[in-house]
Amino acid sequence: MTKQTLQKSVVLAGFIFCVFLTNLCAAQEDRGYKKIQKLEKEAEKVESAQEILARPKVEYNAETYEDPFEGPVIEQDAGAVVSGAQKKPLPALTVQGVVWGGIFPQAIINNKVVKVGDIIEGVRILAIDKEGITIFFEGDQFKLPSPAAGGGTAVKEK
Repeated sequence: MTKQTLQKSVVLAGFIFCVFLTNLCAAQEDRGYKKIQKLEKEAEKVESAQEILARPKVEYNAETYEDPFEGPVIEQDAGAVVSGAQKKPLPALTVQGVVWGGIFPQAIINNKVVKVGDIIEGVRILAIDKEGITIFFEGDQFKLPSPAAGGGTAVKEK
């Protein structure tokens, strides 16, 4: 064989090999496409067999809830004289438990579950942490110790 014939034979063999690989890849793609079609048909059967649940329409009505953007200041009557008036004593608040590690810290005060922003017996809850509960009453801020900290009475903060 001459050098030219050998080169033509190699090129022809390479061409035949490329055609073979192309056909092989096309056959595998065709098998994959058929598998995908089969899975899609099965999924359609499953979707059509599922029940459609009727859910009740939920409406949000915020009229009965307090404004979350309102500050912790309790408004006083404009005509009242504050300087000579005596403030009410802090209501009796018994802290039974504090849950402070989660997203929404909560406490049990006087057998009621409260969270930050709630008002119980005229006292607004400002913060709940492991040391206790920070409250706001009659223009003053107090700290109620948690039961784990030994309980006790409210301490006025400055």
